Amino acid sequence: MKLISSKNYNNNIAIRIIFLLFAILFTLFLSICIYTTVIYPYQVSSSIRKDIIKLYAPIAINEEDDAVLLTLTDMPNDDLQTIIYEYFLLNYGLETVFMHNKEKCFLDFFKSDSKFTHIGTICLRWEDKPDVADKTDNPPKSKEKIEKLPEITAIEEKPIIKKNYDTKIAIVLDDAGYNYQSADIFYNLQLPLTFALIPDLPNSYEHYKKIQNAGMDIILHIPMEPEKGAKYVEKQAILVSMSDEEISDKLKIFFNHYPAAIGMNNHMGSRAVKDSRVINTVLDFAKKRNVFWLDSKTTPSSVCGKIAKEKKVPYRERDVFLDNENTEEYAEKAMIQLIKIAKKRGYAIGIGHVQSDKLYPVLEKYKEKQDELEIEFVPLVDLVL
Repeated sequence: MKLISSKNYNNNIAIRIIFLLFAILFTLFLSICIYTTVIYPYQVSSSIRKDIIKLYAPIAINEEDDAVLLTLTDMPNDDLQTIIYEYFLLNYGLETVFMHNKEKCFLDFFKSDSKFTHIGTICLRWEDKPDVADKTDNPPKSKEKIEKLPEITAIEEKPIIKKNYDTKIAIVLDDAGYNYQSADIFYNLQLPLTFALIPDLPNSYEHYKKIQNAGMDIILHIPMEPEKGAKYVEKQAILVSMSDEEISDKLKIFFNHYPAAIGMNNHMGSRAVKDSRVINTVLDFAKKRNVFWLDSKTTPSSVCGKIAKEKKVPYRERDVFLDNENTEEYAEKAMIQLIKIAKKRGYAIGIGHVQSDKLYPVLEKYKEKQDELEIEFVPLVDLVL
């Protein structure tokens, strides 16, 4: 009878233990993969569908394996869509994109710019009811509409009076969306300012609503790659390395999040605005979305003007930066230069920034001097369209 040596016996035990550990780790890894790719997305998708139904409170639900159709009594308003957006961002880390027309709305969800496809198709629909005058003496049945009427006129409490002079000046204030304390003073300045909002910062939506409440125009201040590199601009910036589809999708998300925006300009972007392919894609989107483009002129080599003319996209460019130095003296000199340009050409466009607290008193001063100088401050859109 042949005896097994203790050394060989110990080796066999070690091999079995290693094999057992490997089997356990493999099983664990396989379980995690199945959970993260199948079970968890299904659970999240099911939960999201339930939350959508709860938040929209539809009058009818048609739910299939890969689609949910909700019938609503009316088209969801901006306030409800804002609640939906913030709810899913806070609870699931998903960004909601609303694609809608007169009768339907489709909801898409994104996580870190990647579409979350597990939910399937979410479609809302409603009847597009025309306004019909009530021919009877009966009061309207819906009290809700009557109660909301004062909100429509709240913005008109401090009307801006136009002077109708031949010399027009538009002031754009960049970098709205950052949590600058000085931003609020500009929202209360009774000038027809245009605010350029950086999309999807933590405070962007709060400032978006403040600008709307002040009755001012909003354009999107699109972060774009500068010459010194992508790491020097916001993470959601448009980069020259992106494909046409990636650029278009990013712009689509931005404008769906801030539907009141009527145009856009570049935040930084000294490299991106020189790239014909990038600007072609951006201006194709602008034309399709029916918004204008303001070139901030962060580089004299920009191709925006040439391509905008070819594509017949509404376009203007910045004439003067008003606050390259945050002093009243600099802002005063810049404003005088802006007025000289406007007197010579008929209009001029100045860009300042909401963080420039020294710019505020200069704007306030020239607001009072409009009649004396025979100039008129106008919204940027008046000089574009």
